[in-house]
Amino acid sequence: MDLEQPFQICSVDQQPLPADSKPMTLDVGEELHLCIQFNPAYKKDLNSWVAERVLRVRIMEHPHKEQITVRGEVYFPNLHLETQAVDFGCIISDTEQELYMEMTNCSPLPVQYYWSFLTDRKVNTIRFRPSPPKFKRQSSKKGVFLRRHCKIESVEKPAETPETTQDSVQEDPAQQAADVDYLEAEVFDVRPLFGVLQPGESELVTFTFFGHANIVARVTARCHVQGGPTYKVVVTGEASCPSYQLDVEEIDWGLQAFNKVLKAEVTLRNTGVVEFTYVVPNSSTGTAANPLPGVPVVVPTEGSIAPGKEQVLEVCYLPGKPGVFCRTFQVQVAYLDPAEIFLKGEGTLPGTTKHLPRMLKENEEILQEEEENPQEEEMESATADLANSAEDNETESSIYSSEDKP
Repeated sequence: MDLEQPFQICSVDQQPLPADSKPMTLDVGEELHLCIQFNPAYKKDLNSWVAERVLRVRIMEHPHKEQITVRGEVYFPNLHLETQAVDFGCIISDTEQELYMEMTNCSPLPVQYYWSFLTDRKVNTIRFRPSPPKFKRQSSKKGVFLRRHCKIESVEKPAETPETTQDSVQEDPAQQAADVDYLEAEVFDVRPLFGVLQPGESELVTFTFFGHANIVARVTARCHVQGGPTYKVVVTGEASCPSYQLDVEEIDWGLQAFNKVLKAEVTLRNTGVVEFTYVVPNSSTGTAANPLPGVPVVVPTEGSIAPGKEQVLEVCYLPGKPGVFCRTFQVQVAYLDPAEIFLKGEGTLPGTTKHLPRMLKENEEILQEEEENPQEEEMESATADLANSAEDNETESSIYSSEDKP
């Protein structure tokens, strides 16, 4: 007989049989009582596990072999976590975001747990990027966050150069105070912090990331189970200010018919590392095909743009009356101040010029006859010339005869 660990073949008094024991002999009608011993401490961790082995019995005088399946189960209070990594990606600075993870009690025992964050500077990485160009916020209030559970323990700062050293010397005291506040502020939060799950029960765990300006964070959250293992979840997140570019700031249509719908395109490009939303405030109620006179129409009026992507905005405008026009519309990205785009041109009255024919129908018939009889036309022209010269000679002779008389 042979059987693998974590099982052992033992005698009736539960003494393990030696591995090199000799074959046993049984007389006719004789019985042998043995027991199988299972070692639940075979594995050193606190995770539930199942062992399944085969007990083989060989009969020396017979080719048949008996096989008996032996199974053992070990249960600890265990949890099944949906994931071992929670990645917030990159969010807009001074905002917060929540992600959810399902946690299930996969053991037949009640599970009592609590969460904590690992405070090992070699494992956690929290640093700040160099500040991008500052944008004026619509609100003067900075982000205020509650529920402080994970604080910054280690901050990696970029190596100082002469330029950065000079900047730090000239830095505003208010900014220095803000940096100190950052070092004391929270970065991540997890809820609920503790609880009890019955066998088969599930619960949603909420991770919150507080996106302080230009922060890059990576920490390890730990879920401790009483009488069971400790589970680790790597939590990462970044925050950055939105950055964008418009390919034009002014659209000049020049001279255009006042009743013609003018069209142009504006490209909005995301040049940053965080996805942002945009909106065209005070958009017109008209449509691109039928805009209201004097009111620009922009399509689409809102949307979101991923990092490195762009959105083409179609601008339609109907002057509606003759004269010079100058209009503006705005594009607002996230919380930044709206950018203005100028539209200008001049609406004119449409005009046409035509060349009207001067020939009447009768003249056309005369010309046609002249083209058909060119010789008769030449003879009539010569006869008219002779008649005109004869009349001129008679006039001259009458003048001379009157002058000869006394």
